[in-house]
Amino acid sequence: MPVHQLSGGEQRRLSLIRALMVNPDFLILDEVTAGLDLLTIEKVLNLLFYYQSKHSISYIFITHDINQAKQISDYIIEIKKGKILREGKLQRR
Repeated sequence: MPVHQLSGGEQRRLSLIRALMVNPDFLILDEVTAGLDLLTIEKVLNLLFYYQSKHSISYIFITHDINQAKQISDYIIEIKKGKILREGKLQRR
């Protein structure tokens, strides 16, 4: 199936998988879940969690969804209009 015939979520997952295939040490994920339905977001985040657990990769995860950032991150920098509002390591329960 040609890539252009895939859904938006499938195209995003394919792009992510292609990026992970080269075994990077570091990856910048810019709005990787934007515009996706909840099921697809869950699949993308699960893929990231799984890959990170197996390969110790680091991510910069850029998102407008603070709850999603808290779910996936160990350390957060919150920026608004180019200014750092706050930053710090998350406390896990």
